[in-house]
Amino acid sequence: GWLTDKLGPKWLGAYMAIPAIALVVALPLYVLSLSMPVGAAAFMVLAVASALGSVWYGPVWATAQNLVAPGMRAMASAVLLFVINIIGLGIGPFAIGALSDFLRASYGADALRIAILLIAALVIPAAAFFYAASRRLHKDWEAAR
Repeated sequence: GWLTDKLGPKWLGAYMAIPAIALVVALPLYVLSLSMPVGAAAFMVLAVASALGSVWYGPVWATAQNLVAPGMRAMASAVLLFVINIIGLGIGPFAIGALSDFLRASYGADALRIAILLIAALVIPAAAFFYAASRRLHKDWEAAR
């Protein structure tokens, strides 16, 4: 949020490019944290990865509010919350569990770790979508004005 607020007035694409960069940096840290033995170092790496993985929240909420008319902001927030909760918080844990169960016969105790890593790889297309949005955000922003 803070960095995008600093860069945003000069480059509107920053509202989507910063989350893309953060996700690209977060992925190897997620992989590293899940590859390390359990302990404080793994926790610290996971904490940094999680912080970077959450960078998108501020810019996405700001963009959603700025791309709609003031009278539609509550609806934009409701739709965004619905999508985040259904996909991220609803399907995400279920998908990890189902994938872990599927992999258990082949990978045993490592099945959950592998399932988390496979689902974490979805940050790659997410980063690509954020990057694509950064390239055209100025057009949408101008159209909303």
